[in-house]
Amino acid sequence: MTQQYEVIVIGGGAAGLSAALVLGRARRRTLVVDAGEPRNAPAAHMQGYLSRDGMPPQEFLAVGREEIARYGVDLVRGRAVDVTRDEDADDAAFAVTLTDGRTFHARRLVVATGLQDELPPIPGLAE
Repeated sequence: MTQQYEVIVIGGGAAGLSAALVLGRARRRTLVVDAGEPRNAPAAHMQGYLSRDGMPPQEFLAVGREEIARYGVDLVRGRAVDVTRDEDADDAAFAVTLTDGRTFHARRLVVATGLQDELPPIPGLAE
C-alpha cells in the first residue's frame, strides 16, 4: 500500500499533533504516523499544561486527533521503521515504511517522536 502526502509527521504526541494541526490549517495533505505509545502514558493527569491542567493524557490526545481530523489530516496507527530519501524525486522525496509493510510518500517529513524516560533502577520510582 502506497499513498502520497505533502507532509508526513512521525509521532502522534503533543508536538506531532500540533505540527499536523498547523499543516492541516494551511491545507497541506498531511499524514500523522502514531505508534500509540506516548511518553506520559503512565500518568493519570497532565500538570502545568496551559488550559489542560489535570486532564488525562489519553483524553488530551483524543481531543488533538479530533482537531486534526477537522482539517483533513489523516492518522495511521503504526511505527515507522524505515525512512528513505530519493534525491531525484520531484514530488515524493521521502518514503516512510511502517512495521506492517505499508509505505507512504511525502515531499516533506516532520519527526516529532519526543523523548523516552530512562529511569534508574530505584524500587518504586516508576510507580
